[in-house]
Amino acid sequence: MRPARRIASCLADLIAVARDGYAFCVEASTCVPDPAQAALFGRMARSRVDVAAQLGTRVLASGGRPDIGGTLVGRMRAL
Repeated sequence: MRPARRIASCLADLIAVARDGYAFCVEASTCVPDPAQAALFGRMARSRVDVAAQLGTRVLASGGRPDIGGTLVGRMRAL
């Protein structure tokens, strides 16, 4: 695998993990009773969106396609 393609593949994997983290944080923010913890999970969710967007830009720049879903483990957890 060419180095640029390998980098794009690794970044796509990181995007998938960030999306899974986003889904977890959003769910956690609605489940915790403490407003401070809910706000913390909300901020964590937003940071994962930012990370995924920035990595997606890098993947596009290297000629790849950003992941639009999550990981297999994340999809299984959602069931």
